[in-house]
Amino acid sequence: MTYDSKLLIIDIEGSSDNEIFKNVLDKNNMGYYYNLKRDYPKQSRWHYDGHWDIKENQEVGKNIYQHFKDIGIF
Repeated sequence: MTYDSKLLIIDIEGSSDNEIFKNVLDKNNMGYYYNLKRDYPKQSRWHYDGHWDIKENQEVGKNIYQHFKDIGIF
């Protein structure tokens, strides 16, 4: 049995190591890579621990959905 599934990677750091991984995914048609930091550089964070606050979690979710919709996954 064969499944037509793909790996989705969402990168919030945008490091060069992850760009290498993106190239492997693209070359082998294994999945999709999204550099969130490139498209969404201003993240609001909790003052206490550096995590995204509630509003930013919602905004990031919208950006991720829109990106994958734009490239035809949804």
